[in-house]
Amino acid sequence: MYFMLGGSIFSAFSYLGAPAWAYSKGGAAFYILAYLSLGMVPWWLWGPLFVTHRRKYNYVSQAQLFADRFQSKTLSVLIAIVCVIASVQYVTLQIERRRLHF
Repeated sequence: MYFMLGGSIFSAFSYLGAPAWAYSKGGAAFYILAYLSLGMVPWWLWGPLFVTHRRKYNYVSQAQLFADRFQSKTLSVLIAIVCVIASVQYVTLQIERRRLHF
């Protein structure tokens, strides 16, 4: 799960943005290696716990996990909105990238 999420979340930047930025800025782009490697550590730590709870309680999304854990419908809606907003830019970039290949 750690590598799958890391690959899917960072693919657009890793393949499109990072090489161009490193070419134009030079050595200053080495920090990209650190945050691309460490950016998914929270999922590496939290992911197995989520999978265990998902199987036990039949969760489908993070919003369901937080709603059940904290007994808050408001928190569930907030988490769902944040997840959708966070993925919009990634989905848009992937669609644009696929359009350029055809």
